[in-house]
Amino acid sequence: MVSKLKLCSSSSQAVNPELFSYSLSLTEAVVVGRESDCQVAIDAVQYPTISRHHARIEPLTTDAVMNWQICDLNSANGTYVNDKRVNGCQILQTGDRIMLSKDGPEFIFECEEVELQSLVSATQNLEEIDSSFDKSLVSEISPIPELVETEIDLIPGTSKSSDSKDSSDSTNALEITRSTETSVNIIWNLLGQEDFSVLSGHLDRICCVVFSVDSQFLASGSVDGSIRVWELSTGKEILALLGHKLAVNSVGFSSDGQVLVSGGADKAVKLWNLAAGEETKPVFVSKIAINTVAFHPEGQVIASGGADKAIKFWDRITGEELRTLTGHKMPVNAIAFTPDGHTVASGSADRTIKLWKADTGEEIAALSVTRSSITSLQFSPNSEVLAIGSDDKSIKLWNLKREREICTFPGQTWQVGSVAISSDGRKFACGSEDNTIRVWSV
Repeated sequence: MVSKLKLCSSSSQAVNPELFSYSLSLTEAVVVGRESDCQVAIDAVQYPTISRHHARIEPLTTDAVMNWQICDLNSANGTYVNDKRVNGCQILQTGDRIMLSKDGPEFIFECEEVELQSLVSATQNLEEIDSSFDKSLVSEISPIPELVETEIDLIPGTSKSSDSKDSSDSTNALEITRSTETSVNIIWNLLGQEDFSVLSGHLDRICCVVFSVDSQFLASGSVDGSIRVWELSTGKEILALLGHKLAVNSVGFSSDGQVLVSGGADKAVKLWNLAAGEETKPVFVSKIAINTVAFHPEGQVIASGGADKAIKFWDRITGEELRTLTGHKMPVNAIAFTPDGHTVASGSADRTIKLWKADTGEEIAALSVTRSSITSLQFSPNSEVLAIGSDDKSIKLWNLKREREICTFPGQTWQVGSVAISSDGRKFACGSEDNTIRVWSV
């Protein structure tokens, strides 16, 4: 099987990313820099921090395994992989972000097999994908199918049971394999398969989508000011909720699926009784546009974020503001609670993610994982992996326990600000630029 590699510039760096796509040789090194003799020549006027011969990407074969590594050529401003400076050489993994200096162009490294289109055999999928990830992640395997980001974490550690193992080990291996097969399908869907259903009804761009906890329903909000609730088994719209005067920027289901919270550009946070199909009281009114809302898993507290750079906690019953968390330097665009409700994550236009203790408001950590504005966040069921959508139309999966990026899905055509993954890990939804919602099911 012949390997094919591409070095593709981030969509935020080029009007037409395809013009900045390079096939890398299987036998020869490729030099990146501003000199005309470089195989990948960078515009020195646009990027003055690039060295004449900045970095070299070369094939590396060890133990009959083909890899590629990037070597910094003593550049003045450094070469970075996933925001960490390269000292000497570093082996590349699919999805790695390569930055030539902090102010230079950003590239996405992709490695794919020519026969990738035949990803229909679970065994073949496991063999191909397993080589792209850190084997040490085996300790994080859970036999229960989870969200796509956690299931991706399952892929690296998949192992075959041996005859010497007991029956429980064999059962676990089988369950892990099943979870991994699901993961492969979801990953492949994320990368562009056309097997999806379309939900139509909104009159303008989709701002947000969210699944109910039982994965049976989907709610969406739009620039047209409406909220629509869809029954996924039939693809039919079952509710149209009207009340916001401007765009609906965020929606969230309560854990029991009976109440929906919404936040909009009209500065209002609204609660909706889904059984009655009507707005309930009280309505929380903010001084600024609401960009994001989320229910605490216990259902009594609602969190919101917006242009004032703060995260506010509200009492669902009384409408009283309970707590304000501050620390972001720009508007807060995304909020997510861990399933146990102990931690809340906030994502901002300042390109950072902050983790807070939900009960005290204490800041736990600040993550700088992307060079673009954060648009969406979602935790895996075990709270160890965070899915991060950003303004460059990529989704990153970040392992909180290991403090490292697992992988990146770059350059998607749908709006990363309106994506959702169901709690059973079998559905993925996104808002499309044609005012529709696309739902993939596995």
